[in-house]
Amino acid sequence: MKKLILVISLLISSVLLFSQNFAPIGATWHYQSTEMGDTSFVKIESVGDTTILGHLCQTINLPETGWLSGTVFVYSTVDSVFLYNHFLTSFQLLYAFNAQVSDSWSFTRKSSGQSEIDTVRITVNSIFSQTINGNTLRSLDVTYESIPVINWPSSTWVYNSTIVEHIGDMNYLFHFQHYIGMIDGGPYPKGLRCYSDNTFGFYDTGLSDSCEHEATYVGIQKIETSSISIWPNPVQKELHVSASLNIDEIQIFDITGKLIFNLNKNQRMEALIDMSEFDNGIYFVQVTTSKGIEMKKILKRD
Repeated sequence: MKKLILVISLLISSVLLFSQNFAPIGATWHYQSTEMGDTSFVKIESVGDTTILGHLCQTINLPETGWLSGTVFVYSTVDSVFLYNHFLTSFQLLYAFNAQVSDSWSFTRKSSGQSEIDTVRITVNSIFSQTINGNTLRSLDVTYESIPVINWPSSTWVYNSTIVEHIGDMNYLFHFQHYIGMIDGGPYPKGLRCYSDNTFGFYDTGLSDSCEHEATYVGIQKIETSSISIWPNPVQKELHVSASLNIDEIQIFDITGKLIFNLNKNQRMEALIDMSEFDNGIYFVQVTTSKGIEMKKILKRD
């Protein structure tokens, strides 16, 4: 009986630790960004930790894309994630994973030199669970609504999104920020491509060909900077690699950067690699053609 109680306690502890560890150091998010038909990506990364107002916080670097650039700080509990507002010198509730249908919470925002404090209200429309990388995650379909002090039509925003435990918002990690307001319209990120961290592993939503795929549209002609396709991802046994040109070399590196596979002078536009004996984990596939070198991240799992 004591052994059974110990096992149950360990299981509960592991679940709590997993829930609390939002944005662990090394976690990365790749979000899709589209402007005037051009498709690119923005990358967000958790780079360290620090203590603010007695809370151990994760330091998150935002991409250098105009208003979205900068560094933000979050801390998490079992059920919630809080974002620090350095203008208000306080934490605001960002995500509430234990919220129920019709529950709502508000996020106040104020920028430098602004006397008014606007509000963003998040309302839960439905709740569900989904399994990603073997983890059952609480998920919320929500509506974001800005409530400005001065009710200008152009300053009011309403849109829907999905918040997933451990990962965050599936459209953009921070749909609103304390210094700029709502993230909607324009050349802003719209959709999660990939998420990864050392505990959770690598998750590819399938939104794009790869985490860092880019494409440019000129008129009706599409010119892609990516000429490589790799599938499936995650991979269990056989990995398919194809290119628009003959492949000169394929190399696979583990997460430490160690070269563990090398195929020289393939001189074909396709290759099939047996990964059935590879350990589960994250790998980087580097493909060389006459057009250059391209690297993509994959997950191996049984």
